[in-house]
Amino acid sequence: MTDSLSELALFKGTSPDECEAFVATVRLRALEQGKHRDNEWMAIFASGHLRGEALYWYEDLEESVQNDWSRLRPALLASFGARVKTPAGTSSARVITGSTPSTTIPTPAAAPP
Repeated sequence: MTDSLSELALFKGTSPDECEAFVATVRLRALEQGKHRDNEWMAIFASGHLRGEALYWYEDLEESVQNDWSRLRPALLASFGARVKTPAGTSSARVITGSTPSTTIPTPAAAPP
């Protein structure tokens, strides 16, 4: 019988379908190992299967994203997956990068009449 852990394909970041299959397969492997609630294990497991563009992308992420599947998974899908449009026409994918966090610029209050 083949060890299902060795069947996980390498993820190179070449297509949305490849990304979606990779995320789903990582989840299945975690379930098989009883690690489906262990975000650190899943992130480290996934990182060992990255190659090419996906590997270089991963190395540019903040360590907190690299080590947490709950943050790495949406980052993978935002960068390599298909972006699903919401009814309002905006992207539902969240982008998490290794760059500095965005800042909110407050809108000044209107002048009194």
